[in-house]
Amino acid sequence: TWNVSPSVCVLSYFVEQWFVVLLKRSFTFLVICISRYFILFVVANGSSLLIWLSLSLLLVETNACDFCTLILYPENLLKLFISFRSFWAEVMGSSRYTIMSSAIRDNLASTFPI
Repeated sequence: TWNVSPSVCVLSYFVEQWFVVLLKRSFTFLVICISRYFILFVVANGSSLLIWLSLSLLLVETNACDFCTLILYPENLLKLFISFRSFWAEVMGSSRYTIMSSAIRDNLASTFPI
């Protein structure tokens, strides 16, 4: 049998609790650091995207006042993006319709010889 004094049991329990608290604090610190660096990563990528977008718009835009208005009002950027998107959807949709109608016309011409 083991002869263990009560002080050793108390000391063992204290060390165990201290280790649990240390693990919990380490995990909490790790989560906080990861979230901070993730937020920093997102902000840095967002900033680089905005700088790239600003430079590309500056190259496209000839009037500086319009460019400043475009950059100073973020909703204008959103409207510009939506208008480009709807424009491309319209262009691609009309080209698809043209291809389909020409295919149907060719098919009809081959089925009904004149």
